[in-house]
Amino acid sequence: MALYLLPSLLLLMTKASAQPNFISHLCLYKTGNFIPNSTFKANLDHVLSSVTTNGKLENGFYRFSYGQNSDRANAVGLCRPEIKLDACQSCLNDSVRLLTKRCPNQKEAIGWYENCFLHYSSSSLSNQMHISPMFRTQSTKNATNTDQFIRNLRILLNSLKNKASLGDHGSLHKYAAGNMSSSELETTYALVQCLPDLTPQQCDDCLSSIFKKLPSCCSQSAGIFTPSCLVNYKPTRFFDSVTDDGPTTSSTVHKSRAVDDSKKSVDESKKLFQRLWSEDDEIAILNGMIDYSAEKGSDPSLDMNAFHDFIKKSLHVDVTKAQLMDKIRRLKKKYRNNADRGKKGADPTFSKAHEQKGFELSKRIWGGEGILRTPAVEQLKPNANGTPKKNQRGNTSKALASLKADLLPSPDAPKEDDSMKVDDCEAPSGCMDGFVAFERSLGAVGLPESFLKPGLELIGQSKRTELEEEWKKLHLAELELFLKRTELIRDQTKLILDAYKSSSK
Repeated sequence: MALYLLPSLLLLMTKASAQPNFISHLCLYKTGNFIPNSTFKANLDHVLSSVTTNGKLENGFYRFSYGQNSDRANAVGLCRPEIKLDACQSCLNDSVRLLTKRCPNQKEAIGWYENCFLHYSSSSLSNQMHISPMFRTQSTKNATNTDQFIRNLRILLNSLKNKASLGDHGSLHKYAAGNMSSSELETTYALVQCLPDLTPQQCDDCLSSIFKKLPSCCSQSAGIFTPSCLVNYKPTRFFDSVTDDGPTTSSTVHKSRAVDDSKKSVDESKKLFQRLWSEDDEIAILNGMIDYSAEKGSDPSLDMNAFHDFIKKSLHVDVTKAQLMDKIRRLKKKYRNNADRGKKGADPTFSKAHEQKGFELSKRIWGGEGILRTPAVEQLKPNANGTPKKNQRGNTSKALASLKADLLPSPDAPKEDDSMKVDDCEAPSGCMDGFVAFERSLGAVGLPESFLKPGLELIGQSKRTELEEEWKKLHLAELELFLKRTELIRDQTKLILDAYKSSSK
């Protein structure tokens, strides 16, 4: 075997003088060293000598193992998908030559070039996510328009992460690249990549983890490289044959204004239902809810002020808290409708990658084991031996009674002056009289109704009509809010009821 491998290794060594340097490389001493002429050394030579053969290198990805037990050698090689096969082979050849030279006796080593990386080890490298060891690069030169740069970079990277984890360039690649502009003279190019055999969730988790390690502000270029995924951005283009479309282009990375301040008071209720959201926004909201809950330990839908501040920089539109709350409610309803489609308890499948990703994230939030599952279920879990907890039935009855009181509060006994007058609007100020009688806030400042009603007659008819229309709009908005609150209470009550039924079986 050794004689068979010798010509291949000699061929690799003859080009050593022309090889470029790594961006970075690491010799992992903690994995241990091998002895020259050992079985592991022979297995490693076999793996590395075949790393770039056409039969093994498919779509720029190489994974190969050889040997048994502790002598087994494993290797992974990966090129960017736009790199042609001969350039990929050359890059990995350089990696083999230089890495074995820099780490001559180590059982594990990893090296990164601009176009490829190589990782070999005595440990298994199959279908696992590793974010360690990690290498970082960072420019000392900062972007000029820092606020816009940070905002747009975050949007760009989140968009690329979603595309890469879903295999936007095909099932054999988990890769995405694009650009953004923070000013007329400043463009940033970025790419992200995961090992192709990671699951979509593993790729998403890996990229999310390394994004947190990027400089907080405001380097023009930076990169983080790990054995399972990488991110890299620069002020100059460093990749080829990538279509800059969708939210990653400079024309669309800037947020569109969803609210015109001059019309906000009149059109707010209508804007609540406008189709403002992109697919990337939906994924960003769901990811944001997961991140917020993990970081703050609270339900973002119950702390909308804080969550709105937390998520707004990740969205492509400027939205109000009410619009964000409504979108979360709709995403939750969409998840429940989709979950009901599953057959025999199995999750439904979707033809569109975005829908599949959205369902998986929603399940992590609102599913049976989701982060926002109903607390009542936790309180009624059985003991470790499977028997109900002591006094569970009694507690259940009390809890149900308390729940009924909380969700369906009894109205206070009406006072004499609390009655609501409904006029037929035949008189010129009839409808306004009704609104004044109903709105007690004016009376709260010491103005009696007997004084207010005659005052209406002193207001011109056109002004009274305008006021009447404004009151109608306000009450319609209140009715819409009441309807949303009722739907939310209904959904919550159904979940809690189902939980109690399950706990009593």
